[in-house]
This record gives sequence, structure tokens and C-alpha cells, in this order.
Amino acid sequence: MQQKPLVDQQAIWDGWAEVYDEWHAHEPVTAPVDFLTKMVSQTNSARILELGVGTGRVAAALAEATAVPVFGLDISAEMIAKLRSNYPDAGVVATQADMSDVLPWQDLDLVYAVYSSLLNLTTAAQLRSCIKNVAAALQTGGHFVTENMYPSPTSVTWSPRMAVRSVSDDGIMFSASQSNFHEQTITMQEVKISTDGRVQMYPIKMRYTTPPELDLLAELHDLHLVSRFGGFNGSDFTRSSTRFVSVYKKGE
Repeated sequence: MQQKPLVDQQAIWDGWAEVYDEWHAHEPVTAPVDFLTKMVSQTNSARILELGVGTGRVAAALAEATAVPVFGLDISAEMIAKLRSNYPDAGVVATQADMSDVLPWQDLDLVYAVYSSLLNLTTAAQLRSCIKNVAAALQTGGHFVTENMYPSPTSVTWSPRMAVRSVSDDGIMFSASQSNFHEQTITMQEVKISTDGRVQMYPIKMRYTTPPELDLLAELHDLHLVSRFGGFNGSDFTRSSTRFVSVYKKGE
């Protein structure tokens, strides 16, 4: 039996559902959708799954761009409800489930996770289980695409840190974070203080992974690295990159 995680990600992301799209409007979906659309075309993918589908911004846009239905999986029932409300006719079939458990679909051509969704797996055991299940769900020759934060010295600081996100007539938004080097975790609070005195706090708990760790786990389950980029724009991955996009192919 898999050990129950100490972090209740379902409760965390249920709490995020109402504000997620508003607070992440600065993250356009064009680059990941263009990248994935090209992959779908090149590989003739007909069965596609997004891990951590959230409110459906990427899945809905991909389904529209490719005319291929997209399966979506998310641990949060509230996020999925938001997806269905936002995109009732988008061709996205969403299910509530934990991506570290057995996936409810098989014989997939493409599985992808964007915006560091894999970082919501807060233990190494969960990440291993997720990669194993992705490999089991993919057809031979299928692809796994994942985008993650790159834990460079510029993106991870070991001392507590605060950063202002925005300042407006309505209030201020900022984030506070602290990292744990040994556990590879980052604990954050996204905070909004309104001029009427209302304070809204939204927690995030992540465990970051590295390219070597991800590559090793993938290789152990017959997923072989095909290419790596510094982002969905196809830029080179270098030591100064803040993100890394990895494309794996299941062995034939």
C-alpha cells in the first residue's frame, strides 16, 4: 500500500480553484500548446493525457488546436469543476485522481505535464510511482513531455524569501517562500492584501526534481530521453535556464 503523503494537495488546490486563472493570467498557454500541437502532428497522437490538468487552460486549447480529445487528471475536484465550467464543450474528459496512483487510461500516445505539475509530488516515492504509471499507460513508441522549474541558484534560495507580484489600487500581492535543501522542497504562501483589509493566503508545497533524477527514473521504466530544451520555445537548455522541458519516448 502506498504511504499517504503528508501534504494534502487536494485541499491546497481546492482552495486555489477560484483564483487560479486570475492569478496565473500572466502565464500564456501559447508556447506549450504550440509545442504539443507540433508533437501531436508529428507522432499522429490520438490518445492524449494531461497530468495536473487544473482549470483546463492548456488541455482545452490543445484539443481545439488539434481536434483531438484530451484526457485530464487532477487531484482537485474544485479545479475540475472549474474546468468544466470554463470549457463545457472543449473536448476535455477530466477525472479526479492522484497522478502518483495507477492512471485510469491506458494505450496512450502522449502524456504531458506543464507548469511544473510534477513538483506537486512532494516525496521521491510519489515521483517514482508517477513515472512508473506513465510508462505503463503509454503505448510502445508513445511520448512523455514534462516541463519543470530548474533548481538553479537563481531559482532556489535556501534562506526565506519574499517577492512582490503586483501592486495596484486594490491592494498588493506577494509571495513568501522557504526551501529545504535536504528534502528538495519549497514551501510557499501566495498572499493578497486588499485595501479593505481582507487578507487571502494560498499555500503551495513542492518538491523540485533535477534533470539527472528525472532521466534516471524514466530510464528505469523504459522511457528514453529524446530531447531537452530550456522552455517550450525550443531554446537551448543551459546552466542559466530557469525551466527545463524533457521529451521521453517509450522503448520499442
